[in-house]
Amino acid sequence: MAAIRPLSFLRTQPAWWSPARQQGLVQGDAPVQDLDEPPVLVLALAMLGALASLVPLAVFLALALGERFVFGAGGVVLGLVFLAAAGGLMRQSRHAFINCVALVLWCAGGLLVLVNLGDVADSRLGVLLIGTVSALVLMLGAALAQMRWIQSLMGLGWGMAVVVSLMALQSWLPALLPLQLDALLPALLWCLWLRGEPARLATPAQRWSQPRW
Repeated sequence: MAAIRPLSFLRTQPAWWSPARQQGLVQGDAPVQDLDEPPVLVLALAMLGALASLVPLAVFLALALGERFVFGAGGVVLGLVFLAAAGGLMRQSRHAFINCVALVLWCAGGLLVLVNLGDVADSRLGVLLIGTVSALVLMLGAALAQMRWIQSLMGLGWGMAVVVSLMALQSWLPALLPLQLDALLPALLWCLWLRGEPARLATPAQRWSQPRW
């Protein structure tokens, strides 16, 4: 048992539940350990396997299909196909390797769509469009994913996309630049969310109490 203790941080059992309960932030009993959620080490190995399998395949497809299927309308269509395939895998499977493959496909599909929207990135409206599209794609991914670690990654990306969108909006009002609203507004929204967390956790049947949100 002593040899296993150094890897205790890989467990999915929430260690923060007891302190949070003492502070009145959560109510009820701690959730049972989710055996479907793999540890970090397993995810890292699965991700390496997914990349080793998909990167050579992607290079081969790019060389075989040509630029017309990577850039322009063909690239957007191919990106949407990747997103659809990845969404189906994330929705149906809880296997670590398959979910890593789905995550790689999701990122590749989203990048293909964004790269082919890159022509509009030179303008503030273009940056706003890219940030908004990215946030919507990541929200869709969080809604489709069944694994919490994927939902967490989607949420991290969503936060960055929202900040980019707010930066583009703030650029239209130079007088507000010193206020740094692009940073303060997400922080304010996060504080409001945390303030209502105990009430949502007390009534888990509510739609917005789901872990993905």
